[in-house]
Amino acid sequence: MSEERTGRIWAVPNPICLGEGIERAVPLGATHLQWSAERARTVEVHVHSPSGPLVSRTGPKGSCDTGEWVRDGTVFYLQDVSDGKLLAPENTLDFVTVALCVRDVGGVASRAVPLVGAVRFGDFRRPTPISYEWGFDRGQPIDRYYIENFLSAQAGDIQGHVLEFGNDSYTRRFGCDKVMTRDVLNYPYRTEETTFLTDLVSAPEIPSEIFDCVICTQTLQLVWDTRAAIRTLHRVLKPGGVLLATFPGLSQTYDTNWGERWYWNFTSVSARELFGEVFGGEHTVVDVHGNVLAAISFLHGLSAAELTVSELEARVPGYEVTISVRAVKAKGSEGE
Repeated sequence: MSEERTGRIWAVPNPICLGEGIERAVPLGATHLQWSAERARTVEVHVHSPSGPLVSRTGPKGSCDTGEWVRDGTVFYLQDVSDGKLLAPENTLDFVTVALCVRDVGGVASRAVPLVGAVRFGDFRRPTPISYEWGFDRGQPIDRYYIENFLSAQAGDIQGHVLEFGNDSYTRRFGCDKVMTRDVLNYPYRTEETTFLTDLVSAPEIPSEIFDCVICTQTLQLVWDTRAAIRTLHRVLKPGGVLLATFPGLSQTYDTNWGERWYWNFTSVSARELFGEVFGGEHTVVDVHGNVLAAISFLHGLSAAELTVSELEARVPGYEVTISVRAVKAKGSEGE
């Protein structure tokens, strides 16, 4: 770069869309370029190399908008072409590398925000979901992916005398030969597997301190008196027994079976308070699962197979699809 002729070029990236995977996305989008030069009467902007494709030719100052072909890492060169100068590195006044990755949120790369009106909704641009069936009609629902991963990680707790709600499928799947006795609670309807037909709010039919483990998945949103239900769960556990519970955060709240009894959605904050006041904060571990992509996909009824593992496993605060709790009844505690 000559001392007599200097210049500067800068870019404002405006990505239009993302690639298929968050961690490997290659954003595409229009970029606004601006430049200025001193003592150079004519300048050109080229892409990829000093002699690459021509983007613009102007006087000492100029600007332009590119097409949507710009990618993360695209380089633009400001070239001095006054007096017939050649397109060569020695006549480069400045260059700029477009960086579309602007910050990190919860371990997930957050890309520069699209311009207003430039968001591409694709199949999501509809007021109704793609499926009303939670994702069951397309494969494994996204919330079930989180629930079953949680239970798999806690499989060692599922042993001895186990109570499950609705049916005993998770007890059989994750408890295997560690389970000696299986019970199933339902309310208000009985199934063939039901051993206790009772309201969890009090459940007087269930003796205190008889279960080594209780599996309570996606149930508490259907119980009006949640605090009383949690006290019941604590009561029926043996000292040292473990409650494995999950409930919805961001979720569809209606279906033909349970819509009229869906009272609550939860957050990690409410879960920590509700279970901590009964089991004690030191005996309660709350975890959250989800991110904005998983939440949107779940609300539309997509299946877990339609996202990558990294897209499902990414955790972004404020987008809790599923909340899980592992609570242990302290030894020495008495049933209520």
